Amino acid sequence: MDNPVINYTDKQRRQITIGGNGINIVAEHNGKQIGLFDFDELDDCTLLTNCSIDPNYQRAGIGAEMIKLAEDWYGEFCIVDHFSTEGADFMNYCKQNVFKL
Repeated sequence: MDNPVINYTDKQRRQITIGGNGINIVAEHNGKQIGLFDFDELDDCTLLTNCSIDPNYQRAGIGAEMIKLAEDWYGEFCIVDHFSTEGADFMNYCKQNVFKL
């Protein structure tokens, strides 16, 4: 990880480091990458093209913290509309509970 920013204690009490790897946002636990949000730069928008969290780390608040960091870094960003079922559920959760209004 090029730019560690947040040390986050997840719901399982694991110490997670969240930060940047170029334009992307990465989550690590004990030096192992456990989450990655891929972004692409478009003409007028930063686009979140992929979000993945290791299944052993899902539903622990890590993705929400990664989204918060993305909002801090990019302000508004666009989201692709073809996520997996789990990804769509996560984006719906973020729309209701995480995204700044």
